Amino acid sequence: MLNPKVGTTFIRKCLVDAFAKFYSHVDASNGRYRLLNFARKMPVAPLVDYFNFLRHPDEYRIYSIVRNPYKRLVSGWRDKFYDGHFASVDGSASAYPRSIRKGVLAEVRAFAKANNLPGCDDGTLVAFSTFVEFIASGVNGKRNHHWDRQCDVIFHSNLPYTQTFQMEKGMDRALYPVFKDTEVSENWIRQRAGRPSNSSSVDKESPMTSDLAERIHEIFEEDFVSFGYAKDDWKDL
Repeated sequence: MLNPKVGTTFIRKCLVDAFAKFYSHVDASNGRYRLLNFARKMPVAPLVDYFNFLRHPDEYRIYSIVRNPYKRLVSGWRDKFYDGHFASVDGSASAYPRSIRKGVLAEVRAFAKANNLPGCDDGTLVAFSTFVEFIASGVNGKRNHHWDRQCDVIFHSNLPYTQTFQMEKGMDRALYPVFKDTEVSENWIRQRAGRPSNSSSVDKESPMTSDLAERIHEIFEEDFVSFGYAKDDWKDL
């Protein structure tokens, strides 16, 4: 189960490359969905398999990778707002990711303006504190999936999970069981696990403060409890 801002690009690339290298499948969907570009970007099974999974999830091994909620939120903000703002000289909206500039950016700026928060004006940076308050104003399970609660995004309470893996403990730990009983070699997995994809920028100064950490823990408490993260993990950012 893919979890946005938790190595999704990396996992998709691994699956596609493994199909090509070990099974000689250039098209990860085996030609089933020739008109759909996304079918070339990750393995897509026959539709009957998805219906079977929905009816009998207990017959499958179900895995997902989770991430420290503080780090996931900072990464989401950097990727969708911070990097977009600094990608142009004047903070032009055109430099933001398409998924953000098509409506989300305007929504966040309108929220900031209504609440007198930094980032309400065009060309200004949406502050991390504004981003956190915008998320707090949302409804669990109905926010943008890049920053909604992970337990909602991966249907953690609705599916009989085999295991979830903390991203911070290494991607190889997640890849080994996913590729279990396949022809993919452990050496290949070890090599790929050290090559992250689609990373957001890393600023030396963390935007986190104790007050913001308290607010984030309040919003994402279920994630902290469900996936074994500590309230004071923000200090390691």
